[in-house]
Amino acid sequence: MGKTNLVLDQATLKRLEDINALTPDAKTYVLEHIDMMIRDFKTKLLIVNKKA
Repeated sequence: MGKTNLVLDQATLKRLEDINALTPDAKTYVLEHIDMMIRDFKTKLLIVNKKA
């Protein structure tokens, strides 16, 4: 692993372990959806901040 200052709580770490234990196809599916949700959330934040 690379160096990071990120600290994960136990619940988040468990989620990442569960995702990692999935089949490669299922893992890809879950991670793609997480990526989409993060992208959409960032887009919404940009829209809200432009209105302010």
